[in-house]
Amino acid sequence: MVKPALAYLDVISDARASFDIPIAAYNVSGEYCMLKAAAEKLKAEVSQYPEVSAVEDTLAYDIIANVGPGGNYLMEKHTVARCRKEFWEPALCDRGGLEAWMQGGQQDAVAHARKRWQKLVAEHEDPALDETIARQLEDFVKEHTA
Repeated sequence: MVKPALAYLDVISDARASFDIPIAAYNVSGEYCMLKAAAEKLKAEVSQYPEVSAVEDTLAYDIIANVGPGGNYLMEKHTVARCRKEFWEPALCDRGGLEAWMQGGQQDAVAHARKRWQKLVAEHEDPALDETIARQLEDFVKEHTA
């Protein structure tokens, strides 16, 4: 099994040509990876605060219904009581408000995820490879491609 597959298509092709065994490859999009990473980060952050729970009072459905779209939640007692200790800023969402979002191209979380993974790939630098390991890899490739 090769995961992620996209970066190793040449290796997969060579392995398939060289070995008479089944080879499987698995790949997901960069957007999926970023959304999953954001969800895992949120889960990790929330797990640090056992006092935070998703129950009727903390979800505040009644406040959401009363204030409604475009309303001001900052004046609600529920918000004031929690705003300093239960603040969370999502990594892949636009928090600039509706007008800024509309002027900014109305990008959804997938578009933000795409920008994020493309930036990570563009800025990535491969770590230095130990000389012994590099030599062993070269020897392995020579032995199996001769």
